[in-house]
Amino acid sequence: MHKILYLHAKLWLLTLLLSSVTFFSYYTGVTGDPLGLYWKLSPVLYLVFLAMGILLFRDKIEVHFKNQWHSLFIFSITLLNLLMVMYFGLPKYYYVLGTSISQLVIFIISLLLFLLVKPNVLNTVLNRYYFVAFVIGISFLFLTEKGYFGRNEVLNSNTWGLFVAPFLIYLFIKQKRVMTKALIYIVGFILLYLTGARTTLSAFATLPLFIFLFKKLKRPRMIYTLLLAFGLLFIYLSAYADNALLYELLSTRDRIWLAYIENSTASFSTLITGSGIWKIPSENHEAHNTFLSLLNYNGLLALLLYVGFIVFGMRRKSTNFTVSDGMVFLAVTFQFAESNIPQFSYLFPSFIFLTNMLLNKQSEDVEMEDL
Repeated sequence: MHKILYLHAKLWLLTLLLSSVTFFSYYTGVTGDPLGLYWKLSPVLYLVFLAMGILLFRDKIEVHFKNQWHSLFIFSITLLNLLMVMYFGLPKYYYVLGTSISQLVIFIISLLLFLLVKPNVLNTVLNRYYFVAFVIGISFLFLTEKGYFGRNEVLNSNTWGLFVAPFLIYLFIKQKRVMTKALIYIVGFILLYLTGARTTLSAFATLPLFIFLFKKLKRPRMIYTLLLAFGLLFIYLSAYADNALLYELLSTRDRIWLAYIENSTASFSTLITGSGIWKIPSENHEAHNTFLSLLNYNGLLALLLYVGFIVFGMRRKSTNFTVSDGMVFLAVTFQFAESNIPQFSYLFPSFIFLTNMLLNKQSEDVEMEDL
């Protein structure tokens, strides 16, 4: 009994540490951050989380890099940017390299987590982390509707929806009884509709279809490749369709996508190496698409490496749809309609994407030996 309580105490300590890393940034979105505390504290808290994970579960350390070889794609993006600085020497490439190194630091800490702390420990912590996000999402939605604070670029419908969705997806996937699963789906659909997060609602609504196709094909890498190919093709065709219905359904995103595509392809140099800016002068909005943002900012080569990281981070064969598969589906779908910029940060959408990309290849084994 004491051992079980001690285990749960350790897991909740890690969960709260991880939550403080992520959700501190949203707190500063309400209060402001004039001293830049978020940027100073987040990496420190994340390193503390890593150290505590190793310290509390040191008897479970097993280093296996073979499941993480797709990480080389991310290291290659930084190497590519370094080569561009050395070859071109233009100021914009120094800026891009600096951003790339900042992202790489977050990525390396995350990679060390999955190399030095047993994945089933992290998986259990992540499941509790999704519950914390759910509670915060519902609370933020209530407080916003009551007028305690207004919506802004950081705290908006998409934020609430993305906080709420992962725990709903976790419950939906883990539940085996059909009637209970259906009830979770209906309640989840209503909750996400109330948040106004259309992107997240679309991902949750189409999750059963994606699971069906996943189990039919039994090849996760193939189905995620098809998802990416279909999504990127849809973005391109929508941008040039000039269709009033699409314009309404996509909330003007098709026009924004077109502007970013044209800016990214304005010259061969810009297409290959990027423009070095996240937001183009002709638009008041970001690209509302992570892939277009990366193409415009860092070029086609970096985009191909990023896509390679996603594709080769998936299992080649599988019949079991895991919670991690659900989170990657949510994260990738989100990236088709919203911009994770930079790609890796301590913000929630970026974090669930990164952690599940590092977990996915082991997710079947991990879920069988969940703590």
